[in-house]
Amino acid sequence: MTENQYQYLTKTVKEKARREGLAALFVPEWMPTENAKQANSMLVSLAGELHQRAQEMTQDFLCHFPECHSGLVLKELVALAFPQPGKEPVELRCERNQEAASELEKRAKPQQSKRSRPASNIAIYCDAEFEALCF
Repeated sequence: MTENQYQYLTKTVKEKARREGLAALFVPEWMPTENAKQANSMLVSLAGELHQRAQEMTQDFLCHFPECHSGLVLKELVALAFPQPGKEPVELRCERNQEAASELEKRAKPQQSKRSRPASNIAIYCDAEFEALCF
């Protein structure tokens, strides 16, 4: 789907929902339907760590090539590591994700009480080395 098609679709859905007295909610594909606020918070934290590490790598590069401009080195490092980064400003993206997470949790609350077992019974295994490879 192209960006124009996506914008047309979201606009159409929002208008139809508004006419029916509803509010459309577009949840980012990466966001889980349960514990959305916690997931968003963790993602923001990980992004901060990733940013910090990119800054450190830029400084490492500048130790070898001090005549280079740090901002341009960082920009190129990110472009090489993550082809086609989003055009959306980070602040806007964070705000949109936070709003979606909050709204998703509000809407999911009644459904969570109907579950047969609490989420705390689900075991989650984290492998730091694996996670570092799959960022």
